[in-house]
Amino acid sequence: MTISGNRNTFSLVLNPLSGPPRDSDPSASATWAAMEIWAEGVCLTEHVHTGTDRSERAVHWPAIYLARWLVRNWSDCMEQQTWPLPESFRNARDVCQALDRRALELEESEAPDTDIDRFLEQRDTFVSSHSFSAGSGGGFIPDLFVARDGDRVSVAWTDSTSKGARWFRYRRGEVDVPVDVFVGVALEFIGWIAERLRTTDVALCKQEARELDAWARRIASPEAAEAVLAGYLGKSVADLKALLRKKDWRDLFALPAGWKTAGSLVNPLAHPVAIAFRAAAPVLDDVDTLALLGELDAAPFSRRANQELAELSFALSSVRKSARDFEQGYELAETLRRELGNPAGHLDVEQLLRDWGVRIRSMSLSDVSIDGGAVWDDEHGPLVFVNRNSLRANVKWGRRMILAHELCHLLVDRAAVPRLRIVSSPWAPPTMERRANAFAAELLIPRKGILAEVKTVPATPSEATLRQLMDKFQVGQITCLRHLENRSKPEAL
Repeated sequence: MTISGNRNTFSLVLNPLSGPPRDSDPSASATWAAMEIWAEGVCLTEHVHTGTDRSERAVHWPAIYLARWLVRNWSDCMEQQTWPLPESFRNARDVCQALDRRALELEESEAPDTDIDRFLEQRDTFVSSHSFSAGSGGGFIPDLFVARDGDRVSVAWTDSTSKGARWFRYRRGEVDVPVDVFVGVALEFIGWIAERLRTTDVALCKQEARELDAWARRIASPEAAEAVLAGYLGKSVADLKALLRKKDWRDLFALPAGWKTAGSLVNPLAHPVAIAFRAAAPVLDDVDTLALLGELDAAPFSRRANQELAELSFALSSVRKSARDFEQGYELAETLRRELGNPAGHLDVEQLLRDWGVRIRSMSLSDVSIDGGAVWDDEHGPLVFVNRNSLRANVKWGRRMILAHELCHLLVDRAAVPRLRIVSSPWAPPTMERRANAFAAELLIPRKGILAEVKTVPATPSEATLRQLMDKFQVGQITCLRHLENRSKPEAL
């Protein structure tokens, strides 16, 4: 038996089986195995035989199928780290479901066949490169979805459904796996497969083993590091190299010497400008992005604001780091309100920022999907800007949400990134954006305030209750409804 990784984090357990079924594929016969997949202590391959109620942990399957899928789609699911739709999705499962909904909308809208076909091809490509079942070869394996985002790999799954005479025990869920853990499991898994193939007397198996070895060597190569950083930026490697040849961009990136030696383990989040570029792409081109960052650099330094934010950031440091992003956002907002001595009442976030000395500026950016941004470093800011052309910014409720969202970045994200320049858009880093969204909603309409007003957190409030909460906390209808729905869920309380 070979165990890759840790069952309490993420793990593949392989046990070779004798007497494989006859197969025209010699590599499939050579890698016939009992396989277990574990995530946070849960065996995702555990299944029950209908009728007998017999339970087994391992699925029996030619492991080469998963190896081929992983190698073939490594670039798409582990290097290209942007979604095909502009929204802060948490995992590839949710993206696939959103793509299905969008495809249905296109068909119902009677869009041109060429547009529908183009979108369906995009959807099918994404699903096939991010879903384990695409590499099943018709086998019985869990329907898992994987995708990398910076320093984590999201592994998500849907509710189990009956597949013939068997069904998996797991229920809908997801885990965040550190990149080094996931890559380590992948390398050990591919190494196990390659060793099995090398020991056969079949030339085709030996050739496939050499190809797997070549893939493993690339994981540690400078080319892999370039691909990961470029993929996080939403750029091609050629575009990244072109940017780094330009003096302005080279100075702005300030990539440390030897950064390529990390290979696939390179962490884009360690390079602050990558976050800004990721947030702006693809709605702003290189010239606009550089001009925007240059203008933000002109922001004067505010000693008072930096001191206020530093003290509050320290107070917020007790929030659970292990919590999911939206849970962190709620806890951060609750903690901040306690520090401010206002746990349940209305909060004027714009006046709060001005009192602290945070400069607020309106700017005009051509893309309406960009709401605003924040900037600070040792010599500039902090500054929060609001895009005049954003649809939300032109409504006072929306402007309050934007400012509260950016406040989260000011308080929390500079602790992880020494020099942050972030533009809040649908393309921004999903983990940061989800945390900031939850923070903003809880800051403006706190759960304690809801309970004080209406004694409960209704998922579907009456019109009178909705209006009461909107008037009390000065929030818009959509924000109020979504927050009530989210905070009424037991796991969000």
